[in-house]
Amino acid sequence: MTTYVWSDILRCACFGLKPSSSHSFQYLNYLEEGRIRLDRVMGCRNWGMIAIREITDLEAWKIDMQKRGTLDIPVMYRKGTAIESRLTNGLSSLKEHSSAQTYIDQDCDLTTEIYAISAQIYLAIILWGNSPHTPAVRVTVASCLAAIKALPQHLIIRIAFPFCVAGCMASDEEKNDFRTVLYNVESGGFPLGMLWNCLDIMEEFWMMRDGGKPDSKPVTGNSGCPWTIAMERMGT
Repeated sequence: MTTYVWSDILRCACFGLKPSSSHSFQYLNYLEEGRIRLDRVMGCRNWGMIAIREITDLEAWKIDMQKRGTLDIPVMYRKGTAIESRLTNGLSSLKEHSSAQTYIDQDCDLTTEIYAISAQIYLAIILWGNSPHTPAVRVTVASCLAAIKALPQHLIIRIAFPFCVAGCMASDEEKNDFRTVLYNVESGGFPLGMLWNCLDIMEEFWMMRDGGKPDSKPVTGNSGCPWTIAMERMGT
Protein backbone atom coordinates (compact mmCIF):
# COMPACT_ATOMS: atom_id res chain seq x y z
CA MET A 1 0.00 0.00 0.00
CA THR A 2 2.84 2.40 0.84
CA THR A 3 4.40 1.88 -2.58
CA TYR A 4 1.05 2.49 -4.25
CA VAL A 5 0.58 5.82 -2.46
CA TRP A 6 4.11 6.96 -3.29
CA SER A 7 3.68 6.01 -6.94
CA ASP A 8 0.24 7.61 -7.19
CA ILE A 9 1.45 10.96 -5.84
CA LEU A 10 4.29 11.08 -8.35
CA ARG A 11 2.10 9.79 -11.19
CA CYS A 12 -0.38 12.60 -10.59
CA ALA A 13 2.42 15.18 -10.37
CA CYS A 14 3.93 13.95 -13.63
CA PHE A 15 0.82 13.47 -15.73
CA GLY A 16 -1.80 15.64 -14.06
CA LEU A 17 -5.00 14.99 -12.19
CA LYS A 18 -8.56 15.52 -13.35
CA PRO A 19 -10.58 17.32 -10.67
CA SER A 20 -13.48 14.92 -11.14
CA SER A 21 -11.36 11.78 -10.94
CA SER A 22 -12.25 9.49 -8.08
CA HIS A 23 -9.77 7.42 -6.13
CA SER A 24 -10.77 4.15 -4.60
CA PHE A 25 -8.43 4.90 -1.74
CA GLN A 26 -8.32 8.39 -0.23
CA TYR A 27 -4.90 8.30 1.37
CA LEU A 28 -4.06 11.86 2.43
CA ASN A 29 -5.67 11.43 5.86
CA TYR A 30 -3.65 8.28 6.40
CA LEU A 31 -0.48 10.19 5.56
CA GLU A 32 -1.36 13.07 7.90
CA GLU A 33 -2.04 10.61 10.72
CA GLY A 34 1.18 8.71 10.05
CA ARG A 35 -0.66 5.44 9.42
CA ILE A 36 1.29 5.22 6.16
CA ARG A 37 4.96 6.26 6.22
CA LEU A 38 6.42 7.16 2.84
CA ASP A 39 9.91 7.67 4.24
CA ARG A 40 10.11 3.87 4.32
CA VAL A 41 9.91 3.76 0.52
CA MET A 42 12.29 6.40 -0.79
CA GLY A 43 13.20 8.42 2.29
CA CYS A 44 10.90 11.45 1.95
CA ARG A 45 8.79 12.21 4.99
CA ASN A 46 5.01 12.35 4.64
CA TRP A 47 4.64 16.13 4.84
CA GLY A 48 6.82 16.62 1.78
CA MET A 49 4.80 14.19 -0.32
CA ILE A 50 1.51 15.59 0.95
CA ALA A 51 2.61 19.01 -0.28
CA ILE A 52 3.40 17.63 -3.73
CA ARG A 53 -0.06 16.09 -3.95
CA GLU A 54 -1.66 19.34 -2.73
CA ILE A 55 0.15 21.25 -5.48
CA THR A 56 -1.10 18.76 -8.07
CA ASP A 57 -4.62 19.30 -6.72
CA LEU A 58 -4.10 23.06 -6.96
CA GLU A 59 -3.08 22.80 -10.60
CA ALA A 60 -6.11 20.62 -11.36
CA TRP A 61 -8.37 23.18 -9.69
CA LYS A 62 -6.68 26.02 -11.61
CA ILE A 63 -7.13 24.27 -14.97
CA ASP A 64 -10.77 23.51 -14.20
CA MET A 65 -11.49 27.12 -13.19
CA GLN A 66 -9.74 28.44 -16.31
CA LYS A 67 -11.91 26.22 -18.51
CA ARG A 68 -15.00 27.55 -16.76
CA GLY A 69 -13.74 31.13 -17.05
CA THR A 70 -14.06 31.55 -13.28
CA LEU A 71 -10.45 31.46 -12.07
CA ASP A 72 -10.15 33.60 -8.94
CA ILE A 73 -6.49 34.68 -8.80
CA PRO A 74 -6.54 35.86 -5.15
CA VAL A 75 -8.06 32.53 -4.08
CA MET A 76 -5.37 30.65 -6.02
CA TYR A 77 -2.64 32.68 -4.34
CA ARG A 78 -4.17 32.08 -0.91
CA LYS A 79 -4.22 28.35 -1.56
CA GLY A 80 -0.62 28.50 -2.75
CA THR A 81 0.50 30.57 0.23
CA ALA A 82 -0.95 27.99 2.62
CA ILE A 83 1.04 25.21 0.93
CA GLU A 84 4.19 27.34 0.88
CA SER A 85 3.81 28.02 4.59
CA ARG A 86 3.61 24.32 5.38
CA LEU A 87 6.69 23.64 3.26
CA THR A 88 8.63 26.41 4.99
CA ASN A 89 7.65 25.08 8.40
CA GLY A 90 8.63 21.57 7.36
CA LEU A 91 12.05 22.69 6.14
CA SER A 92 12.60 24.59 9.38
CA SER A 93 11.74 21.47 11.39
CA LEU A 94 14.47 19.52 9.58
CA LYS A 95 17.09 21.96 10.84
CA GLU A 96 15.71 21.99 14.37
CA HIS A 97 15.92 18.22 14.76
CA SER A 98 19.18 17.60 12.91
CA SER A 99 21.19 16.59 15.97
CA ALA A 100 21.23 13.22 17.75
CA GLN A 101 19.71 11.34 14.81
CA THR A 102 20.42 7.92 13.45
CA TYR A 103 22.05 7.78 10.03
CA ILE A 104 18.71 6.59 8.59
CA ASP A 105 16.99 9.69 9.96
CA GLN A 106 19.78 11.86 8.56
CA ASP A 107 19.37 10.30 5.12
CA CYS A 108 15.61 10.87 5.31
CA ASP A 109 16.10 14.51 6.22
CA LEU A 110 18.52 15.09 3.34
CA THR A 111 16.11 13.44 0.92
CA THR A 112 13.07 15.23 2.34
CA GLU A 113 14.81 18.60 2.05
CA ILE A 114 15.31 18.12 -1.68
CA TYR A 115 11.72 16.97 -2.22
CA ALA A 116 10.43 19.96 -0.25
CA ILE A 117 12.52 22.50 -2.17
CA SER A 118 11.44 20.92 -5.45
CA ALA A 119 7.84 21.23 -4.25
CA GLN A 120 8.47 24.96 -3.80
CA ILE A 121 9.64 25.09 -7.42
CA TYR A 122 6.57 23.11 -8.51
CA LEU A 123 4.31 25.51 -6.60
CA ALA A 124 6.02 28.56 -8.12
CA ILE A 125 5.40 27.13 -11.61
CA ILE A 126 1.69 26.71 -10.89
CA LEU A 127 1.37 30.21 -9.45
CA TRP A 128 3.72 32.20 -11.69
CA GLY A 129 4.39 30.15 -14.83
CA ASN A 130 7.25 28.06 -16.14
CA SER A 131 9.77 30.75 -16.98
CA PRO A 132 13.19 30.01 -15.46
CA HIS A 133 13.63 33.74 -14.86
CA THR A 134 10.85 34.05 -12.28
CA PRO A 135 12.47 35.22 -9.01
CA ALA A 136 10.76 32.55 -6.91
CA VAL A 137 12.00 29.88 -9.31
CA ARG A 138 15.55 31.21 -9.50
CA VAL A 139 16.05 31.17 -5.75
CA THR A 140 14.58 27.73 -5.19
CA VAL A 141 16.37 26.09 -8.13
CA ALA A 142 19.69 27.36 -6.80
CA SER A 143 18.84 26.01 -3.33
CA CYS A 144 17.75 22.66 -4.72
CA LEU A 145 20.87 22.31 -6.86
CA ALA A 146 23.08 23.05 -3.85
CA ALA A 147 21.26 20.41 -1.80
CA ILE A 148 21.55 17.87 -4.63
CA LYS A 149 25.29 18.49 -4.92
CA ALA A 150 25.66 17.96 -1.17
CA LEU A 151 23.66 14.72 -1.17
CA PRO A 152 25.73 11.55 -0.67
CA GLN A 153 25.98 9.78 -4.02
CA HIS A 154 24.29 6.61 -2.80
CA LEU A 155 21.10 8.62 -2.17
CA ILE A 156 20.87 10.24 -5.60
CA ILE A 157 18.72 7.38 -6.91
CA ARG A 158 15.98 8.47 -4.48
CA ILE A 159 15.49 11.94 -5.96
CA ALA A 160 14.46 11.39 -9.59
CA PHE A 161 11.34 13.57 -9.39
CA PRO A 162 12.96 16.53 -7.58
CA PHE A 163 15.97 16.32 -9.89
CA CYS A 164 13.69 16.59 -12.92
CA VAL A 165 11.60 19.41 -11.47
CA ALA A 166 14.61 21.53 -10.53
CA GLY A 167 16.53 20.59 -13.67
CA CYS A 168 13.76 21.61 -16.05
CA MET A 169 13.89 25.10 -14.56
CA ALA A 170 17.68 25.38 -14.62
CA SER A 171 19.24 28.50 -16.06
CA ASP A 172 21.69 28.14 -18.93
CA GLU A 173 24.53 28.42 -16.43
CA GLU A 174 23.13 25.60 -14.29
CA LYS A 175 22.48 23.03 -17.00
CA ASN A 176 25.95 21.51 -16.93
CA ASP A 177 25.82 21.32 -13.13
CA PHE A 178 22.83 18.99 -13.37
CA ARG A 179 24.52 16.87 -16.04
CA THR A 180 27.72 16.68 -14.01
CA VAL A 181 25.88 15.38 -10.94
CA LEU A 182 24.81 12.30 -12.90
CA TYR A 183 28.19 11.77 -14.54
CA ASN A 184 29.90 11.91 -11.15
CA VAL A 185 27.47 9.47 -9.56
CA GLU A 186 27.88 7.07 -12.45
CA SER A 187 31.66 7.35 -12.16
CA GLY A 188 31.34 6.53 -8.47
CA GLY A 189 29.63 3.27 -9.33
CA PHE A 190 26.25 4.12 -7.81
CA PRO A 191 22.94 3.27 -9.55
CA LEU A 192 20.95 6.07 -11.13
CA GLY A 193 17.65 4.33 -11.80
CA MET A 194 15.31 6.69 -13.68
CA LEU A 195 17.62 9.70 -13.49
CA TRP A 196 18.93 9.32 -17.04
CA ASN A 197 15.31 9.40 -18.21
CA CYS A 198 14.84 12.55 -16.17
CA LEU A 199 17.82 14.13 -17.88
CA ASP A 200 16.29 13.28 -21.26
CA ILE A 201 13.11 15.09 -20.20
CA MET A 202 15.11 18.07 -18.99
CA GLU A 203 17.11 18.24 -22.24
CA GLU A 204 13.87 18.10 -24.23
CA PHE A 205 12.36 20.99 -22.30
CA TRP A 206 15.57 23.02 -22.51
CA MET A 207 15.54 22.58 -26.29
CA MET A 208 11.90 23.59 -26.49
CA ARG A 209 12.50 26.56 -24.22
CA ASP A 210 15.44 27.72 -26.31
CA GLY A 211 13.43 27.41 -29.52
CA GLY A 212 15.64 24.68 -30.91
CA LYS A 213 12.94 22.19 -31.89
CA PRO A 214 10.43 23.96 -34.14
CA ASP A 215 9.34 20.77 -35.88
CA SER A 216 8.04 19.16 -32.67
CA LYS A 217 4.40 18.21 -32.50
CA PRO A 218 2.13 20.73 -30.74
CA VAL A 219 1.27 20.31 -27.10
CA THR A 220 -2.39 19.48 -26.57
CA GLY A 221 -2.52 19.16 -22.79
CA ASN A 222 -3.41 21.83 -20.26
CA SER A 223 -0.55 21.54 -17.79
CA GLY A 224 2.12 24.22 -17.72
CA CYS A 225 4.57 21.96 -15.90
CA PRO A 226 7.79 21.63 -17.93
CA TRP A 227 8.19 17.89 -17.35
CA THR A 228 4.60 17.20 -18.45
CA ILE A 229 5.02 19.32 -21.58
CA ALA A 230 8.33 17.65 -22.45
CA MET A 231 6.99 14.14 -21.93
CA GLU A 232 4.02 14.88 -24.16
CA ARG A 233 6.36 16.14 -26.88
CA MET A 234 8.46 13.00 -26.46
CA GLY A 235 5.40 10.77 -26.65
CA THR A 236 6.02 9.40 -23.19
